[in-house]
Amino acid sequence: MSTFDFIAPLWVWSGGGGTSWHFLTLPFDVTDDIDEICSETKKGFGSVRVNATIGRTSFTTSVFPSKEQKSFILPVKAQVRKAENLAVGTACAITLTLLDHPGPISPGVVAGATGSSQNRTYENGKPRL
Repeated sequence: MSTFDFIAPLWVWSGGGGTSWHFLTLPFDVTDDIDEICSETKKGFGSVRVNATIGRTSFTTSVFPSKEQKSFILPVKAQVRKAENLAVGTACAITLTLLDHPGPISPGVVAGATGSSQNRTYENGKPRL
């Protein structure tokens, strides 16, 4: 399994009719890696199924490509925001695991990959060393 750890702020997108959705934007490097890893397994609209963990709350969803953000975005449901006491602008520590990847990544397939899985930590869109 490919897993990514990063920190990103929660933001809101307001749609028509008074509806709004909350998202986290994945760092560009994570998006690039997911694009490469999942080039053959993307679902509708270019989505990729993931398991996400924020704090003590884990949930299954999909990340979606966003033209506006030029990255993948992760929807965060009200149930998760309430359980973790998240507000717009909150910096969230996320662990994201790809669900539809067919198997372990071979070393060298993704830049920076070591061993059989992708585990990199990101903060504010940049790899944390």
